[in-house]
Amino acid sequence: MDTNQILAAIAELSQEFGQETYVRGGGGNTSCKTDEILFIKPSGVTLAEMTPDTFAGLDRARLDKLFGETFPADVNKRERAVLEFITATVLPGDATDKTVTWSSDKPEIATVDPQTGEVTAIKEGTAIITATTTDGGFTDSGTITVKEYYEDKDIIQLQSATKGNGITLIFMPDGYTREHMRIGTGEFETVVRKGVEYYFKSDPICRYREYFDVWMVVGIGNQAGISIASGTTTTAATNVDTAFGVLGRSGTATNMNFKGSSTDFSVRAEKALSYIDEAILVATGDTKRDYITVVMPVNCSNTSNAWRGTAWTWAGPTTTPGFGICLMGVDKGSNWDNYGRLMTHGDTDSPNSRTSIRAIAGRQPLLS
Repeated sequence: MDTNQILAAIAELSQEFGQETYVRGGGGNTSCKTDEILFIKPSGVTLAEMTPDTFAGLDRARLDKLFGETFPADVNKRERAVLEFITATVLPGDATDKTVTWSSDKPEIATVDPQTGEVTAIKEGTAIITATTTDGGFTDSGTITVKEYYEDKDIIQLQSATKGNGITLIFMPDGYTREHMRIGTGEFETVVRKGVEYYFKSDPICRYREYFDVWMVVGIGNQAGISIASGTTTTAATNVDTAFGVLGRSGTATNMNFKGSSTDFSVRAEKALSYIDEAILVATGDTKRDYITVVMPVNCSNTSNAWRGTAWTWAGPTTTPGFGICLMGVDKGSNWDNYGRLMTHGDTDSPNSRTSIRAIAGRQPLLS
C-alpha cells in the first residue's frame, strides 16, 4: 500500500471508531507512519471527522533529533524551546505558507509573541501556548509552568560539559530561606553563580572548565544565616534551623561533621547527604559518590565573624575515593577572588581540589 492508501484506510477506521458507540465527546487518537513521516490526528479534530487530508505529518528524522538536543536549564525557556522544536515537525512538508501564529490561553500568566513564539513570564501559574499553522490551520499546544521561586530539593543544571563525559560539580548553599529563592535575581542563585564563576578562576581548574557538568541544589531553611557555637559544644548543632544545619564555631569541636572535625563549620551529614545523593542520581544516572565535588556556600551575613571555610574528603562509609565537600562562608560583602581561591584552596593539598584534579587526571573515563 502506498501512503495515500494507508491514510485512507486509517481515516475510515477512525471515522468508524469515532462514533458514540465507541467514544464520548469525539475523543481518541489515531496515527500511522511511513519510513519518513509520522501521521497523527491534530488537536481540535475528532476521530469521526478524520479524512486522509486531515492528518498532520511529522518529520521522523527531525523528531529523532529531539533526543540528542540540548535544551536550556531554565524551565520556562526549556518548555518553549521544546514546543518550538515539536511544532516545527508538525508543519506539512508541502505547505505553501509555512508561517505559524502563537497564542496563550492565559496572557496574565505568560504572554507569547504571535510571530516569534517568544514567551514572557508574567507571574506564577500555568498557561497553554498554542501554535497554529497558516496553511491548513493545524495546531499544537504545550503547557508552560511559570515559577517565581525555586522550591526545596530543586536540582538545576547550570552548565553542561562540552568535552569528555562530564565531571560533576554541585553547589548546595545553606543558610537561605524562601525569600532568597527568587529565580534569576534572588540572593541564593546569585551566590551560586558567583561561586561558579570564581571556582573556575583558580589554577588548575580554570584550564578544564569545559569538562564540568555544574549543578545547583536548592535547600530551603527557616533561618537566614547560621548559628554560632563556642568551644567544644555539640548540642548547638541541633538548634540550627537552616536546611542542612551548618554551624559556625569559634572553638574546636569534634564529631559534628562528616568524618572528622574543623575549627570552622559543621553540618548535619545525614540530611546533606540525602540531597547530595539525589543530585548525583540526577546528574550521573548512578548512585556512586566517587569523584564528585560539592561546594556549600554558607550564608554568614548575620555574623560578625569572617569564616574561612573547611573541606573534607568523604569516602564512605567504605568506598574510595569518595567525593570532596567544601563549606565556604559568604556574605554580601564577600571578597570573591579570595572565595574562589579558598574553594579550591589554590593547590592540590585541599581534599576539595584533589577530588576535581583526580577526575581531571583520568582516574575514571571522564576525558575523551
